[in-house]
Amino acid sequence: MSEAKKSTKLSRRDILKAGLYGTLATGLSSAVWINGCRKKLPTMRPNILFISIDTLRADHLSCYGYTKPTSPHIDLLASGAHLFKRAYTTIPTTLPSHLSMFTSMYPTQLAVTRNGHYVGHDRTTLPEILKEHGYSTAAFVNYFVLGRRYGFTQGFDTVVTREGHADQPLPFALRWLREYKSEKPFFMFAHFFDPHTMYDPIAHFKKKFAVTDRRHPVGRGFVKKKGILTPKAIQEDINAYDAEIASADWAVGHLIAELKRSGLEDDTMIFLVSDHGESLDDLAELDYFFDHSEFLYNHQINIPLIIRLPKAAGAEGATVHDVPVSTIDLMPTILELLGIEKPSFNEGHSLLGGLLGSHITQRPVFGQAEAPNYDSPHRFSIIVDKWHMIMSKEKVAKYELFDVIKDPAEKNDLYKIYPEIAQKLRNDLSEWTDQLKRKFSRSTFETDQKQLEKLRSLGYIK
Repeated sequence: MSEAKKSTKLSRRDILKAGLYGTLATGLSSAVWINGCRKKLPTMRPNILFISIDTLRADHLSCYGYTKPTSPHIDLLASGAHLFKRAYTTIPTTLPSHLSMFTSMYPTQLAVTRNGHYVGHDRTTLPEILKEHGYSTAAFVNYFVLGRRYGFTQGFDTVVTREGHADQPLPFALRWLREYKSEKPFFMFAHFFDPHTMYDPIAHFKKKFAVTDRRHPVGRGFVKKKGILTPKAIQEDINAYDAEIASADWAVGHLIAELKRSGLEDDTMIFLVSDHGESLDDLAELDYFFDHSEFLYNHQINIPLIIRLPKAAGAEGATVHDVPVSTIDLMPTILELLGIEKPSFNEGHSLLGGLLGSHITQRPVFGQAEAPNYDSPHRFSIIVDKWHMIMSKEKVAKYELFDVIKDPAEKNDLYKIYPEIAQKLRNDLSEWTDQLKRKFSRSTFETDQKQLEKLRSLGYIK
């Protein structure tokens, strides 16, 4: 090949160093649109604490209106932060959901739609970009699919994986904060697996939420055995779920307290989010209980999102946002705050303007679900304003349409009542799924027999 026709393939590291993703402002300011005017922000290199609580539906937190005291520490965080009432995951499955947060891409684009799929090293993640721009990065994870084996932790300097309850990775995260003396800002990812099934809360919270001494839940997924999920048993299982939320909340309280003790709180931006929700008894008519991944109803995809800006941003007090947003918006939000141009592959949009007092532009929010049973239909959804359309892709596609403001439990299918709205949403959803097909990558399943059994025990393979 002649010299003229040779091409040089740049690694992700070369690309990042060359500044093709944008340069961190040094002595400069980033800018954002506020009330129609482009305003400069002070140069900021805040620490970032990114907390993810697995399987946490928004409506079981007190700050989202739940009547039980499941979340005193999260409530306190929300009292001085931005709370998004209508935040949605891209997929109700742990690994692909978290990857969407850290790449601002949809699971099909990433070729990671199930737990056990492997993240390709050609994917550039938020921790990698931050690391290349001078951040120390650390991950403390509570579930093995977010560990090194599946590629999720690329870009992290420190990775600690401890399974069990939140009290397993927490001491390592607290010690890391306590001993952090670097002049560099940090990005810490803290993941807590409570309240994922099985629900077996820490003893203190068992007592507080009157959790009975048996296996919780008594049945999960599509329950074929009739009669075991009585109203009493269901309520006991919900109590156990709530107790596990309280356990994760306790861990959140310890993390924020350590930030204060270490003098890091004012300079730290805090994100609190979940990867997906959980069906409790919401789909009892389908004999489906205490599980997730198969469906795209509100209780599986509407997740909490709380963002507290660093003190230097000058935004204090509580703000509640009602506009639908997606977890793919988190990475662009962080990058804009830091003055880093978002990569071209990002599908999400920054929320920073809304965090600083402007409005957040409404955009369609998309989701997908790929059930553990390969014979089950794939599902796709679109949320626009108050409307939520779900398509179940079988031999003949089935559509449902809900007004989630008037009917948050999604019990009244309005698909045939509002044909014009339904057709518009169908067209938009079809256009999006067509785009996904064009950007599709082949999945790689990476596991061994031991890990396979763990995934099966948690309901991710059937």
